[in-house]
Amino acid sequence: MTPGKPTVVLVHGAFADSSSCNGAWSWRATPTAAETTAVMAAIQRPVTDAALAEGASAAAWKDIPSWVLVATEDRNIPAQTQVFMAERANATVMSLTSSYAVSVSRRGDVARLINEAAQATA
Repeated sequence: MTPGKPTVVLVHGAFADSSSCNGAWSWRATPTAAETTAVMAAIQRPVTDAALAEGASAAAWKDIPSWVLVATEDRNIPAQTQVFMAERANATVMSLTSSYAVSVSRRGDVARLINEAAQATA
């Protein structure tokens, strides 16, 4: 990795941290679809206007390599908007047929994208 230039991996639907989990991730190693759905229903919150309107102090994508995973079935951020943002950032793009919960439903593909970004910036 280039000193001072962190890798940015944008994976829509992934948790940035575990603060919203409230201990809900305490199931066995391989949850069933019903368990996963129940946990997600309990901890997911609707997107807020503030989250969508919050400004940034700088556009990191202008200086830092970016990878974007486009979830084509996302109902919060349309795929066309995701693609527009990715192209504007000159990002490497992976598109998957998935909802915003792509990090759950397609975790192998998400891991592959993260590995690709890490190897490209190593």
